[in-house]
Amino acid sequence: MQKPEKLPSDANPLATQPTAAEPLKITPDASDVPKVKQKLRKYIAKAYFREGDSISERTDWSLIFHAILLEAFVASKDQHIQTSIGIFGLLLGLLWLAVGLRQHWNMKLLHSSLISEFDSDDEVYRFHKVFKDLRNKYPLRGWTIRAVPVFTIIIPAATTVVWSALLLFSGMPWCRFVITIIGLLIAIKCCGFKFENTEIPEELTKTFWNDFS
Repeated sequence: MQKPEKLPSDANPLATQPTAAEPLKITPDASDVPKVKQKLRKYIAKAYFREGDSISERTDWSLIFHAILLEAFVASKDQHIQTSIGIFGLLLGLLWLAVGLRQHWNMKLLHSSLISEFDSDDEVYRFHKVFKDLRNKYPLRGWTIRAVPVFTIIIPAATTVVWSALLLFSGMPWCRFVITIIGLLIAIKCCGFKFENTEIPEELTKTFWNDFS
């Protein structure tokens, strides 16, 4: 019985398949690069507006919650309860400020990404570029401030200052107040570092996708 001829490696379809050590790389053609960039810019624009909506929602809920706490603080006649409410309000103010600082940075990053790559054919780029140029021509520019830093930095910082003043005016000694501030900052830093560096096990994500495959 005649043995079948052995196909050369270049004729073997399996020989051209990428291995685990050599992942498949897909590089778009030069003609597709502008379309890819325009699609990416649209995703960035959606993330930009979603981040703005998130700032608005967090500001509304934070102000409502702080108003409730302030009402409870003023209505309370017990100094220990006032101190507890004040420390809780101070903690929330610091957390709000920490989150706001990050959101402000995210908004600047997303907006800079929108207008970083010149593309005269992209309507998203043209809109944001023209709007930025027109905004720079505002006659009272030196006497105004953008809304994003107001709602992400100034208002949370002012809320923190108000709670600090209430705690001091309610009779808390300066030394105890300073210790409280330091303790809250350390707690926020430790908790933020812990949760920021918590990695989701890769097995969980693989299991998730395998269940739907």
